[in-house]
Amino acid sequence: TTHPPMALITTYDHFNDDPISLPNAAPATNNTEATKLQLFIAKYEEEYLKYFFGQEFYDLFITGLNAETAIYTAIKNGDTFRDTSNVLQKWEGFTKGKNPIANYIYWHYQRSNASTTFGIGVRKGKAENSDEASPAQKMVDAWNEMVKFNFKLHQYLESKQSTFTTYIGFVYSTYFYNPMNIYQLTFQRYSNLLLQLLAQILRMILLGIYHL
Repeated sequence: TTHPPMALITTYDHFNDDPISLPNAAPATNNTEATKLQLFIAKYEEEYLKYFFGQEFYDLFITGLNAETAIYTAIKNGDTFRDTSNVLQKWEGFTKGKNPIANYIYWHYQRSNASTTFGIGVRKGKAENSDEASPAQKMVDAWNEMVKFNFKLHQYLESKQSTFTTYIGFVYSTYFYNPMNIYQLTFQRYSNLLLQLLAQILRMILLGIYHL
């Protein structure tokens, strides 16, 4: 489905506080990190919403935001609801400090920096005399905070199941509800490096056979 352009939900302001602070990516002329962050926002915001909502509900959500339909703007801006125990709860919306999309973007942004820009580290926030530090713990903290927000979003959508009938979360996998720890992240990282090394060795072997 083709939609008219929609202003992105996530902005740089959502990356001003721990655990997803990105001071080096502040909007500024000729700031390559700021440009990169905007590209990541454009890519991973859509990816998150499609994964979490499912394609059909995602289409309805985007169309509803463009039309400023109340039930969809409430998802974006926040709303109160009754949980399954009839306790009053609040979904804070995709807002600063509470936006799981920003956490998801941050995780991918830091993973990209760690693997391509700085090799094994990521620059800390100081613009001057910046050093390198492993982003692993911050990535874990960001992911786990996202999981907490995701549970609340799911509870909100579940409370309105008769309205949001196409929300795929009623039957979909629990990928976005699985916490992460630093050991998993470290294992994943070194597993990827090992696979890359093995692929290079295999290419060298094949090239050697070809030239025999």
